[in-house]
Amino acid sequence: MTHKSSANNAEKSAVSHSHPKSAVKCFSAHLRLWLVALAAFAVDLWSKEWVMRTIGSPPQTAEELGNWHPIVLVDNFLRLATVENPGAIAGVGAGKTRLLILASVIALGFLFWLFCCSKSANYIQHCALGLLFGGALGNLNDRIFNNGRVIDFIEMDLHFNIDIAGRRIWQASPWPTYNLADVWLCLGVIILLLALWRSGGLHFHHDVKSQKK
Repeated sequence: MTHKSSANNAEKSAVSHSHPKSAVKCFSAHLRLWLVALAAFAVDLWSKEWVMRTIGSPPQTAEELGNWHPIVLVDNFLRLATVENPGAIAGVGAGKTRLLILASVIALGFLFWLFCCSKSANYIQHCALGLLFGGALGNLNDRIFNNGRVIDFIEMDLHFNIDIAGRRIWQASPWPTYNLADVWLCLGVIILLLALWRSGGLHFHHDVKSQKK
């Protein structure tokens, strides 16, 4: 009887190792995801509050221009200068606040679905999804509480533009102004794609609910 019980325990352990727990049912996986998301969101909020207090709101008149103090980090390349963007990247969708908010909510739902599809051992994927959550929440917060305008402040000039057949395809001089939430989104996408590539792609997780005895 003892031998049979030991054999059953060994079999259950083998099944458990071959079928890792779903991330959505794993406390440590949730901890990784939400701690990274919260940290990214908090740093983004703090950075926007700091630049608005230090540099000032984007000037609308010549008088306001005197109270606006951009910070040059690298001459002719990088500076901090506040801009309120009513759209998405490079101002795309300007003025369509409700649509952009809806798109952000759908994106957050998709990110959580990706988390639910992952396994408890996919540490890097969870951290990448945390960055994506934090970045998406940072810009969503602006759209909801700042009259549909996202606060951007990192301004780069790469001194080149991409033109094809006389048409401007992408402008890098200057590069579209962005914020830390955008940085988290870009880093999150890159890390997530690398993690999925290393693991062989997205694998749908199915919990083992019954085992043969």
